Amino acid sequence: MTSLVKIGEGVYGEVFKYEAEDGDVSIIKVVPMEGDCRVNDEPQKRFHEMKKEILVTKTLSELGYNFVTTKRVVCTQGKYPEILLNKWDDYATHKVSENDRPDYFSTDQHYTVFEFSDGGEPLESYKFGSAAEGLSCLLQTGWTLAVAEDAHQFEHRDLHWSNILISSQDNPPSQEYQFRSCGSKYSISTASIKVNIIDFTLSRMLKGEDVIFCDLSEDETLFQGYGDYQFDVYRQMKAATGNNWRMFHSVTNVYWMKYLADKILKTKTFPGKRGSKPSVTTFKKDLMNFCDRCSDYYSAIQMVLTDPLFTEYSTQHQSP
Repeated sequence: MTSLVKIGEGVYGEVFKYEAEDGDVSIIKVVPMEGDCRVNDEPQKRFHEMKKEILVTKTLSELGYNFVTTKRVVCTQGKYPEILLNKWDDYATHKVSENDRPDYFSTDQHYTVFEFSDGGEPLESYKFGSAAEGLSCLLQTGWTLAVAEDAHQFEHRDLHWSNILISSQDNPPSQEYQFRSCGSKYSISTASIKVNIIDFTLSRMLKGEDVIFCDLSEDETLFQGYGDYQFDVYRQMKAATGNNWRMFHSVTNVYWMKYLADKILKTKTFPGKRGSKPSVTTFKKDLMNFCDRCSDYYSAIQMVLTDPLFTEYSTQHQSP
C-alpha cells in the first residue's frame, strides 16, 4: 500500500483509508467482536450481531444504486496491528478522538473487517457547489431508500449526515441516475455528484423470509440524547415502532429524509452561478415546503412518487 490514514471512528470500531500501489482506494472498518473487554466503554459485539450487519451490507451492495460498494468482509484474529495503532496516534494528535487506543487486545481477539469503495466526503463537511448539487443529494438518497423499501422492506434507522457520503464526479459516465421501483423506471440529474449511503449497524431488512434487524429496545441510551435533531429522530422512531424493531415501519425512512432536508436547508450554502437551476431561493423554498409535507408520507416510496419536489425533478420512463 502506498498510503494509510485513519479517517474516522465509531463506538464499535475504527475507520481507515488506504491507497494501493495501483491507485485503488479503499475504506477499512475494523470492529472488535466476541471479546470480554469493553471497547470504548461498550460491550463488544457478538458474531451473531455482526452477521446481521454483514448480510445487510452485502445485500445492499449487490442491490447497487447509491449504497456503498462492499469489496469484501473478513473475520480475523490477533493483536491490533502496529501500523494501525500508529495511524490511530496520528489521528489523535491532529483531532480529538473519543475512542480508547485499541492497544489492549490480546492475540485471542477477533475482528470483523469491512473493505468498502471510497464513497467520498460526509455530507456534514461536504461543500456544495450549487443548489442543483444539494437537490441531487436529496433526490439520490430518497430514490435509493425507495428502491430498497420495494426490494427488501428496508429501513436505515440511522441516516444522520455522517452516513451520507458525497463524491464529486468531474467526468460522470452519465448525466443521469436511473432508478427502478414499483415496476417503473425513473431518472434524475446527477449534478456531477454521487451519493453513497453507509453504515447499516441499526438497519432493518427482509432477506428472503428472514427479518434482519437490530433490537434498539436493548439500548435505551440511544433515545436519551439531546442537542441535535438526530436525537429527536431516534425518539420519533421509537414512538412509531412502539419499540418493536422487528416489524417493518417504512415511515422511519421519511423521518430521516426530513432530517437531511432540514440539515441541508439550515447548514449549507450554495455558491453556484447566477441563472443556474434551481436558484438558491427556489431550492430553499422547496426544502421548507418539503419538510412541511413529510408528515403526510408513510414511506420513501410514497414520498418519491407523490411529493412535488421529487415529481418535478424526476422523469418517469416507459418500462420496456
